[in-house]
Amino acid sequence: MPAKMTFTGLKGGDRSIRLDRRNLITGPNGSGKTSVAQGFKILALGYDPALGKRPMDTAELMAADKLKITLELDDGRTMSRSIQKKDDGFETSAHASWIGKATATKHKAEIERLFGTTSEEVEECLDISTLLALSANKRSAKLEELKDENEEELYAAVLEIEKMIEKKPKIWIHDDAARTVSQGAKLAAPGVIAFNDFKEGDYVFFFKQSGEVIAVAKAQISSEEAQQINKGIIATPQRIIHIP
Repeated sequence: MPAKMTFTGLKGGDRSIRLDRRNLITGPNGSGKTSVAQGFKILALGYDPALGKRPMDTAELMAADKLKITLELDDGRTMSRSIQKKDDGFETSAHASWIGKATATKHKAEIERLFGTTSEEVEECLDISTLLALSANKRSAKLEELKDENEEELYAAVLEIEKMIEKKPKIWIHDDAARTVSQGAKLAAPGVIAFNDFKEGDYVFFFKQSGEVIAVAKAQISSEEAQQINKGIIATPQRIIHIP
């Protein structure tokens, strides 16, 4: 169903966009593509899973004292969520026009229900990193579940990502290293458990031992060189996928 989405007070700039059933958002770096995706998550859940569930986590995305995301459907229904900075913290609100007077919890639940049956399902639908953060066995189970539920498009998208990961070089890292890497630190040799072949400059995936994908990184040295050292930088994170 066509809709109009409006972002106010979100980093990346205030804007309104028209949405159809399928949408492709393109643009140069810094044009606000990520902000659109983050706006969807805030509207559906009240937070961005990649940042955390607390209002103070979402506040990282605020460009003003108030952040508001509004979605207007062509059938006349509207929904919105907002976060307002206060002297003593943050105030959050949600509004679904079709339910009239109700508790804030009811409004939030009605909005979330449009995106999925549980918050976990909504996270998976809106943030592919949530799926990638699962262990290999759980990701496989989720793929089968999507297939059984005839979610062909989402199944195909996740399957392509699985195939891409399978072909890329991998580095398995210790849990402590995973935590520091997820905060932007470079991966040093002591944090490495194992790896397969890669060249300097290759993009590699960081994995925990349990199979969760942590990040995409750029190798600073080759795997042959990495085998010869016990200190020094192995790779630099380029994109954090999951925060342990």
